[in-house]
Amino acid sequence: MSPLLNLLAVDGVEITTIIDNSLDLLMASTPVAQRFPLQRDFLTREQLRAEHGASLLITVIDQGKRATFLFDTGVTPDGALHNIDVLGIDLSNIQATYLRHPCTTCSVKALNCWLNVARRSCSMESSW
Repeated sequence: MSPLLNLLAVDGVEITTIIDNSLDLLMASTPVAQRFPLQRDFLTREQLRAEHGASLLITVIDQGKRATFLFDTGVTPDGALHNIDVLGIDLSNIQATYLRHPCTTCSVKALNCWLNVARRSCSMESSW
């Protein structure tokens, strides 16, 4: 068995970091990475949060078609949802969610919210 994975060629991939271990609100964009712009009212408005783990929104573009999936949901039940709101991301186009570790209570509740995100009808207080 070859250690290499044969991947199909695509036109592009967009990766939006929703949650990461750290963040720098003052870091400038580069030609490769577009950073969330610092707003004039950044001291009085909601800001992005960092927490242990990661959550990525990945969109593959090929021949004009876009396929989007959510890679993980972070650790806390509201961290990724908070950052989604701050970033103004519309998650109604997600076609799949991939959780890379056994579901914790937090990620199960977050996944429930992803499933209801188009309606924004999730409650972090609901129990399973």
